[in-house]
Amino acid sequence: MDAPTLPVFVATPGSGKRFQALGDEVKVLISGEQTGGTFSLVEVVTPPGGGPPPHWHSREDECFHILEGRIELWQDGVWSEAPNPHRPRAFGGKGAEGMKKGIPSSSSNS
Repeated sequence: MDAPTLPVFVATPGSGKRFQALGDEVKVLISGEQTGGTFSLVEVVTPPGGGPPPHWHSREDECFHILEGRIELWQDGVWSEAPNPHRPRAFGGKGAEGMKKGIPSSSSNS
């Protein structure tokens, strides 16, 4: 029996749509359009103290991989590591850089 063939998604240096969102610099590495909506992968550079306002996701989960700096999450009026509703924020005197994966892909990351 042959193993199933799975699609491969590659984000090359310099590729990807870039835009500003709520003070963050966002780069779409792999879009929901590319994956048929199964996931999206974006790189986000956040200035010190920056990040989106408190929010929640009704259609997707997200996970973060922090490449540089520190990120904390707000939930129920407290900064912690818990998820929903949430607001990621860079802290520690330096900005932060990381990647966020949405599963399935959210329309905001396509």
